[in-house]
Amino acid sequence: MSPDETPTEPQIDVGEAEAKPKKSMKERFAFLDKSGKSMDKVPGVNKIPRSARVLVLIIAVVLIVSIIAISWPSGEKPPDLPDTVNVAKLEDWSWTSGSTQGEFLNEGPTLTQALSSMVEGNGTIFIEMVEVTITWQDEPDGSIGPRQKENQPDTFQLEINSTINASAMSEEMSNTHGASQSISVFVDIADSGYSYLVIGNTTGIKLGDDVTPGEINIIVHMIVAGDHTSSPQVLIINDFGNDYTIEISVTGKVIPE
Repeated sequence: MSPDETPTEPQIDVGEAEAKPKKSMKERFAFLDKSGKSMDKVPGVNKIPRSARVLVLIIAVVLIVSIIAISWPSGEKPPDLPDTVNVAKLEDWSWTSGSTQGEFLNEGPTLTQALSSMVEGNGTIFIEMVEVTITWQDEPDGSIGPRQKENQPDTFQLEINSTINASAMSEEMSNTHGASQSISVFVDIADSGYSYLVIGNTTGIKLGDDVTPGEINIIVHMIVAGDHTSSPQVLIINDFGNDYTIEISVTGKVIPE
């Protein structure tokens, strides 16, 4: 080529360019072997069932979304769970109902009362010990009819039970003629394997392994109401039941409201 000659651009055959087919999307993303030839099947991957591949894809998406949700800043973080209550550092607490009049009980039925409905005071109460005493006085002898009627003894039984293995039950006890009679039962929560049973609000309170929420029930059984009888037994006047007084004492710890 002489100096006066201007180099020319190589000419492209338009027809040849148009005749060259465009690659499809599948061909663009095809896997190639070592020689550069497209492979119809991908070794290993196609051996996995389609359902399994879909499942793996779903799991991967869920994991990614979960990681983003955890790391993404979002308002206030929930407060840390409070430390386990150190019961030894709580205030000592005790309560007594005093001697209060119980209900009249007919012969046979029982009366059950939940301790949480009877305790006066607010807060979370860690019960350690419970003692209950009932006392009754039988009615005096009768004088209806021509003969004096002697009132036979009344028989009660007292029980404490709970939602854990802490309970006590007295023997059936009767008063002697003309005299009053008392029954006492006592429960130590430690006998259940727990140190304390909790009544009251426990929301937001982390309890130790030796502490459990629950309930204590006080049950009075009116077993027999002795009838009024004469000697000889010409006439018997039925005794329908009796009333009693009850006194409850509880000791433990408390978190005041």
